[in-house]
Amino acid sequence: MSVRAGIAYAVWPLGEGPGLLWQVIDRAEELGVDSLWFIDRIVGPAPVPEPVVMMAAVAARTRRIKFGPSVLALGLRHPVLLARELATLDVISGGRLLPAVGLGRDDPQEAGAMGLDPRQKARRTDEAIEVMRLLWTQERVTYRGRHYQLDGVGIWPRPLQQPCPPIWVGGTSDAALRRVARLGDGWLASRITPGELAAVLPRLWRYLEEAGRDIERDHIGVIVPVYLHPDREEALRAAGGRLAALRSDVPLRDYAAFGPAADCLALLRRYVEAGASKFVLLLACPPQEALTQLEWVAAEVIAPLEGR
Repeated sequence: MSVRAGIAYAVWPLGEGPGLLWQVIDRAEELGVDSLWFIDRIVGPAPVPEPVVMMAAVAARTRRIKFGPSVLALGLRHPVLLARELATLDVISGGRLLPAVGLGRDDPQEAGAMGLDPRQKARRTDEAIEVMRLLWTQERVTYRGRHYQLDGVGIWPRPLQQPCPPIWVGGTSDAALRRVARLGDGWLASRITPGELAAVLPRLWRYLEEAGRDIERDHIGVIVPVYLHPDREEALRAAGGRLAALRSDVPLRDYAAFGPAADCLALLRRYVEAGASKFVLLLACPPQEALTQLEWVAAEVIAPLEGR
């Protein structure tokens, strides 16, 4: 089982222009970081750049590093247009796209801003996954769903990855696990503790068996907030405010790698023991620390975690 870790930022360094952003992307490529990930927010003041645009920038700027959204709010986008955008990204990047999708935030304002009923997001997401995979693997698609209907539709280009890029599905609810079992090629969880992950995985394997499907056992990923600091308590105080949608029932320390590098590495290894092998390390640092945290995490967390 290969353990790999990518990087995301709770606050991308874009507020003062693109200079620092390019430095971060270039340095991540130089350091051998596996992948770059981009949070999705349709509306709101959060300093989160649009993920499809950012992935296009990474595809053009780099030659090796993979990239993906963590996760794309699929129910708020039209799957035909998105399938074509993502297929184009896969082609121009040489097959480096890692599409991860889900329902997105529980925020009725986002759906309303897109002219959609928030109660329809789950069904739209299910149908959109089906539509995108069909468009990526068939020349002409006819589809009859509640929300999407296609008559002999095809797209160009088709993805470079064959038969198509693996679709990872986010979420930790029972409905999300069943969606992974029915439609996903991998699972990307967030705000989950190592103990919870270990308890949930047998249920996912059971749902896969019931669906008559399987996924690679190393296609289990976790988004883990990270902020390296000599003092763990100070790290929790300083970085907690930069994270959205924190859990009220579980302390942040139980699912966030904050503090000295050795403590952070120990938490990530607990996830590996629980069954995870792919990580999105969500750096919860202020923008001015983006490069410093990247260097520190790559050297003292990612390298030993991956066995390098």
